[in-house]
Amino acid sequence: MRILRSISLGCAFASLSIVAVAQSEDFPARAAAELASLHKGVSLAAWMRAHPNDAPVLYSHRHWDWGNWIVHADNSERLANGREIIRRAYFYVPDPPADMSLPRTMNPQEIRAGAQLGFIWLETNEPDTAAGQELAERTRQELSAQFAKGQYDLKIRFANAAYWSKTAKWNAGPATFVSAYESIDAGPRPPRILAFGFLPVSGLHVDLGGGEDSYGEAFDAELRSLDKAVAASGLAEKDLEPICLVKQRSEEYHSGNSETWKAAINDEVIDALKQWLSTARRHGRRQYAAALLAADASLDLSNQFVSPEDEAIRKRLKAIGANFIYAQLDGYVYTHNWLKKSSAAGS
Repeated sequence: MRILRSISLGCAFASLSIVAVAQSEDFPARAAAELASLHKGVSLAAWMRAHPNDAPVLYSHRHWDWGNWIVHADNSERLANGREIIRRAYFYVPDPPADMSLPRTMNPQEIRAGAQLGFIWLETNEPDTAAGQELAERTRQELSAQFAKGQYDLKIRFANAAYWSKTAKWNAGPATFVSAYESIDAGPRPPRILAFGFLPVSGLHVDLGGGEDSYGEAFDAELRSLDKAVAASGLAEKDLEPICLVKQRSEEYHSGNSETWKAAINDEVIDALKQWLSTARRHGRRQYAAALLAADASLDLSNQFVSPEDEAIRKRLKAIGANFIYAQLDGYVYTHNWLKKSSAAGS
């Protein structure tokens, strides 16, 4: 209870700023007002008092998102102009006290009530590209008025950011804010305008193009994993051709030499993975286990262009054994079941 009291006292000032946002028919103004309520030390209990119509959703494997959140509060409503706006506020386990003392009398409900606000996500659908771009432009202008001038038209790496345009990013104290227009061809949802912000407690971050290439480092690490798995298969050179093709296509895409690609490349890669797994399976258990490892790494390397967001691609990948779950922030996510299957096949 001592920890709860200290949390409550620490949140007192921030809680005063969590007030019901005035009704607005304008998504940009509403997004700016909602994101302005992102403060350190705001508890779930305080948030729910100020937003009694929100629906709390507990973490489970069916509600997977980035970050180690334990509950999020959902709200969906129509603005005065008829546009629907969705807002999710995510809450996280607070940082431990300086003396690292464990709570003695807290029950699960109390722990949950003390979870800390770390991430606010807002969206509204707009399937018309011109209207969506215009609304995204007005949204980032409104957020710049709220948080000072932001950085515009950045190459952002976050969730489905490869499909984002009209991007903008702001830093205000410990908080990071982002807005964009997202349009995914043949995706599971219509195009939408996004606005979100997060604090360090969320563990989230956005990577930008230029500077340190953290994506490049991860790509190189995946390549090394692929090479080790291919070597461990012990297959003859002619049997390695399918997986070498997948690696080649991934390297071409990563290096930017994919502008002239056609949709047939996706089929080519999936066919190669199918042939690779089938060939290895005929050679024996050890070879198949290594082939599954290589296929797992290959799917990570190629998921920017062999995208599971495309329903036809996802169905073809599932037909050869790759499983996916749908994540609210990240679209369709590969579950790495080939990695798990490899462990079982090799034991």
